[in-house]
Order: sequence, then C-alpha cells, then structure tokens
Amino acid sequence: MTSSGLSKEIVNEFIKRGHFTSEQSVKNLISKIKTDEGLSCSQNAVAQVVAKIKGFSVARRLKKEDKVPPNISEIVAKYARNNRGNNSKPKSAPDFKRKISNSQDPMEKEAYTNASIYPYVFLLENKLRNVIFNKFKSNSNWWTDTKIVKKDIQEYAEKIQKAEQKYKWVDARGEHPIYYVNLEHLFKIIEKNWNEFKNIFNDLGHLRTWIAECIPVRNLIAHNIKTKKPERDDIIKSSRKICTLIEKNKN
Repeated sequence: MTSSGLSKEIVNEFIKRGHFTSEQSVKNLISKIKTDEGLSCSQNAVAQVVAKIKGFSVARRLKKEDKVPPNISEIVAKYARNNRGNNSKPKSAPDFKRKISNSQDPMEKEAYTNASIYPYVFLLENKLRNVIFNKFKSNSNWWTDTKIVKKDIQEYAEKIQKAEQKYKWVDARGEHPIYYVNLEHLFKIIEKNWNEFKNIFNDLGHLRTWIAECIPVRNLIAHNIKTKKPERDDIIKSSRKICTLIEKNKN
C-alpha cells in the first residue's frame, strides 16, 4: 500500500494506461475528487470512481471493504459532461504515433495502430446512444416497445447482459440495455424511428452508408484484428461526419 492508502497496483494501473506520469499526480486527482464530491469511502474506492471517469475500471483490484459510492454513475456522468466540449473530431493520442514509429515488434506496431482508432469508435457509439436516449427519455417503457426497438435487439441485449453477470468482479456496462447492443443495432433503432431522427442526420441513405463503412472496422478493432489504412481512413471520415451532425443538430 502507498502512504495515501491507495493500492500500489491501482496507482500503477493509472500510470500504465498513460493517464498520469507519476504516483503523486494520481493521488492528487483522487484526493480532489474525494473532497469535491464529499466521498467517505476508501481511497481505493475513490480510485474506481476516477478510473470510470477516465474510461476504464480497477474493480478487480478492490478489496471487499472498498465500497464504491452508490451514485458512481452520476459522478462519472457529471465529469463526462464537464469535459465533453464541442470537439466532435477526436484525435489519436499523440503518444501513439511515437509508439508506432518506434516499435520494432510488428504485432506491437499493429496494436498501437488499432488503438489509435479506438477513440473514434468509442465516441461514435456513445454519441448515438445519447441521441437515442434523449429522443425517448420521456417514455419510460420505450426500450420494451417493439414499435421502437425490434424484439431481436431486445433479446440480444438481454443475452449479453446475462452472460456478463457471471463475471462478478467486472462492473456492469451500464444500467440500461442499450449499453449491451452494438453499432449495427443502434443504427437499426434510428432507422426504424427515422421520423424522430431525420432532423439530426438529414439523409438516411448517407447515414446508412457511413455506418456500413464503420461497422466492419469497428468489429476488427473490437476483436483485435489488424486493420488496413483504407479501413482506418473510412471509419475516421464516417464517424467524424456522424458526430459533426449530432453536435450541430442535437438540440
């Protein structure tokens, strides 16, 4: 354990993932979040809150006594809103270019190349989820209404959710079934309810084409398969177009 009560493994997890360069910077942010949010839980539990804000999890490194706050989703969502900004064109982490050029291991080079595209996939899928949520949030039963969401999509989400419940040490993806469907399913929901979304995306044919360009590359990245430059260029261009429309027309 470190002097702050933080697990050394948790601190190293933050540094290894490239979010911080020193142990002190990890401790500083965890202490700040704990103070700002008035959290009474352990430092390790607060570290899980900070990890979720950063987009990963340290749940597997927590002990039984490290009880995360029940409102962790609200805290994470608040910081996500504060950091969102208006930039719909994500950039690859600067460090990736250096790692790609410096790597002597072909597989390692492929890994860093794929990783540099991941932010586009993340933003695309989650911005689409937010658009769908916002459109139907006034209807508490919208997900179970087959006029809005096809039965096969509902069943897919339920199957994945149940399958992941056996991994007790891994946090749930989210409280709503929409977190358990993929890019293709999100598009099908929008397509089925096009009148609700046409003011955002304008042209269904264009959206269908852009999504069709993204899906195979998204699947390659999700399953850790090498991607080619034309494929990466496709998902960058198409995801940028979709995210730009969302940012311009979401209100």
